[in-house]
Amino acid sequence: GRDYGYLNQSNVRKLNTADGDVYYQIINENNSGIYRFSKETLKSTMIVKGMIDDFLIENGILYYVRNDNKAQLIAYDLTAMTEKILFTSSDQIRNLNKHQDWLYFVGKEDRVYQISTQGNDLKKISDTAAGSIYIFDQVMYYLPKTDRTIMHTIDLDTFVDTKFFPIPFTQAEVDRPKGDTEGTLSLLING
Repeated sequence: GRDYGYLNQSNVRKLNTADGDVYYQIINENNSGIYRFSKETLKSTMIVKGMIDDFLIENGILYYVRNDNKAQLIAYDLTAMTEKILFTSSDQIRNLNKHQDWLYFVGKEDRVYQISTQGNDLKKISDTAAGSIYIFDQVMYYLPKTDRTIMHTIDLDTFVDTKFFPIPFTQAEVDRPKGDTEGTLSLLING
């Protein structure tokens, strides 16, 4: 159908599911934004228009990052169709994650930050510049930007940052050119 053809011609960057629907991000010249594909109607609807850098959905709330002139972390209620700006920064925001009532992201000087889902209590939780972050259970895993051969963890109760284990790759292997994906680090992390 029409939606399938549209997806094939677009640059779909990220997928997420909630309440049986698929949410996806498209990046192209004319129709950039976040869309919802309904399994009931088999149709796509644009939810948020514009260049979106990251997003996640939980409990009927779409959290997304827009890094235009200034970075914004926004909560969009999918039922009420209202949005609230949770945080604004002159520095880019990336790697959005959620655990319990907290959002986590990499922000100013590539440090990891925590903010409540209501937009209160912003706190820097890492003094090490982070590349990417991933949360599982009560632990955040991340690779430092300066030495991506050592995995770090942050306990989300105590905020203790610990060197977790050495990655069995050399820095040169980690830094290899894009497109060379044999034995990538993502396979190690994602199993």
